[in-house]
Amino acid sequence: VADHHFDAVYEAYVENEEVQNFLKKENIDAFTDIIKRLLEAQKRELWKPNRNSIGDQLLKYLEIDNPSC
Repeated sequence: VADHHFDAVYEAYVENEEVQNFLKKENIDAFTDIIKRLLEAQKRELWKPNRNSIGDQLLKYLEIDNPSC
């Protein structure tokens, strides 16, 4: 999978506030799983985000939305 595929997932499900809010309201577990999978891809060097700050933003979502992670 190319970097732009991961970027597209990030942009569609995390960066898009309308989708993000929907997922948080309707299925927080799905939202958390998306974040974890993106972080794992980054950690395993399968994805280098197009912006350096994305990894930090993903970690913040986990801390804010699911403090037990």
